[in-house]
Amino acid sequence: MLRTIKQVSEETGIPASAIRFYDRHGLLPAGQRDEHGYRVFDDAAVRELYIVDYMRLADMPVRTIRRFADWCDGDGGSIRERLDAFDDHYEQVRRRIGELTDALAILDESRARCRQALADGVDDETFRILNETAMIDTVQNMRRKRQNMQ
Repeated sequence: MLRTIKQVSEETGIPASAIRFYDRHGLLPAGQRDEHGYRVFDDAAVRELYIVDYMRLADMPVRTIRRFADWCDGDGGSIRERLDAFDDHYEQVRRRIGELTDALAILDESRARCRQALADGVDDETFRILNETAMIDTVQNMRRKRQNMQ
């Protein structure tokens, strides 16, 4: 049974915009078209769509997904190559999680400083000076922390 993007979206929960993005970037195999030129999906294409979406949910870049898609089409891709690709991406995600954790800490600190200044009745100019000093200290500490982690 052939299904439209809208039908596949409703069936899978994958947004139609994501399906179009995957198709536009060549992440899905060349698909069939209906009499109006619209993309339609058979069961095999839906299975491949799930695999692409799986990788996007893991935040894999398009180029890595394309490489996996080529491997699924029988163009190489040993288990070792796949593991290496997963390991590389895993490390990138871990680094980004560390960076996002730092970003949350900075935002928590900044929000707390603003709230405390409001509660203490600090004037805007005094706060600007104190806040700049605190921000510089935070940047220096974060940069030192990141250098020590490398």
